[in-house]
Amino acid sequence: MDVETIKQFLKSHPAINASAFAREIGISKRYLDYILTEERPLTDTTADKLRPVMVKYGWQKASW
Repeated sequence: MDVETIKQFLKSHPAINASAFAREIGISKRYLDYILTEERPLTDTTADKLRPVMVKYGWQKASW
């Protein structure tokens, strides 16, 4: 998973509130913003938190 994947997911799911999405992942909205603007790296730990939430909201990826 990379930052572009997350950006595309959020773009294709406009009903998802970024603040609530970040809260469900377990990170702050600001940290999510930093990741999306590539001011902070997407760590494996954060990616592991993102995957199940993205799947819950309809993300389908054959291989992670």
